Amino acid sequence: MFGYQSYCLKVANRDSTMSYGDLFASTKYLLKALGLSIMIALFTILWSLLFLIPGIIAAYRYSQAIFVLVENPDKGVMQCICESREMMVGHKWEFFVLELSFILWQLLVLVTCFLANIYVYPYMMVTYANYYNAIKPKTVVYEETAVFE
Repeated sequence: MFGYQSYCLKVANRDSTMSYGDLFASTKYLLKALGLSIMIALFTILWSLLFLIPGIIAAYRYSQAIFVLVENPDKGVMQCICESREMMVGHKWEFFVLELSFILWQLLVLVTCFLANIYVYPYMMVTYANYYNAIKPKTVVYEETAVFE
């Protein structure tokens, strides 16, 4: 799954170096990706113990952590979770509406006995990658200017 999200992020970025080998190139980060998934699930379950709504909010809060790890695999698990939490401040409702927009596609998948998932799942994942690109903090590069007197 980590390799597939890496591939979808490259598709969303229109990276010319993408290939199907990217699906398996991320196997060296398998343990880190597994640890991140376990920590996200653990935090979501712990928030869900309070009530259902805080658990749902926590799931949206940590939803971008995998993409943070895909983009920079040198980051730690907790650093990815913290960046996702900071990134989703003020964007949870947008992400909810984005997921809600796929409800008819999901019904089509159910009606076709998951056959439509061949098209729908990649479409959803690339859309999520584009959403990540839209909300991630932009790095600003300042150019030095020479002032002649």
